[in-house]
Amino acid sequence: MTRSTVVLARFRCVVGLGILLAVCGWSGPVSAQQNSLITRPDSLPPSFGGEVHLDLAFPLATRRLCPAEGECVVGIGGGIGGNAEWRFPSGLAVGAGYDLWFLDGNGVYELAVMQVIQLVGRWVFLQEWATHPFVGAGVGLVILGDTFRAATAGASIDLKTGLEIEITPTLAFTGTAMLRLFSVAGFVSQSDGVSRASSFGVNAAVSLSVGLRLTQQR
Repeated sequence: MTRSTVVLARFRCVVGLGILLAVCGWSGPVSAQQNSLITRPDSLPPSFGGEVHLDLAFPLATRRLCPAEGECVVGIGGGIGGNAEWRFPSGLAVGAGYDLWFLDGNGVYELAVMQVIQLVGRWVFLQEWATHPFVGAGVGLVILGDTFRAATAGASIDLKTGLEIEITPTLAFTGTAMLRLFSVAGFVSQSDGVSRASSFGVNAAVSLSVGLRLTQQR
């Protein structure tokens, strides 16, 4: 084999290697460019979402609402509620909510109605998974009375925990367990003339909820 033949063969190899790199792409510069285009999760804007849920409520500590001389005006019941919130990439979510509970009035009230308007906050964990556990709290205004009539009002603190299970990237099923601590001003139930909540005290209730959450796609 002559020297010119060897040189020509080497030239062909170099040209072939260049064509191969051009077709497949050189991983160094291309990867660096791709990495520069990836958006960091913590730089994304917050997303807006809303939830509707059904509740099953169990009043627990109600001695001040239900004195010994009268029937209890808040028994087991159910309700509906909803909230809207802004969720940040960190998992923090803040917003506002409304709960409407229909409770057994034990004949004193035709239907005891508890309404709660509140500010809510949650921390959602494991957002990269399809199932997200969360913990949350809420502080709000309580209105209690017979069939949407306001007999008394007060304040509440809600403590909750639960799960979000993604159905689609923007729709999730939710399950929540909640403890509600609330206190209301003194009042007299007109049907039986019994004075209730005459002294300051904290009442308690627990609820189990299932719902659907719709979140804005980022």
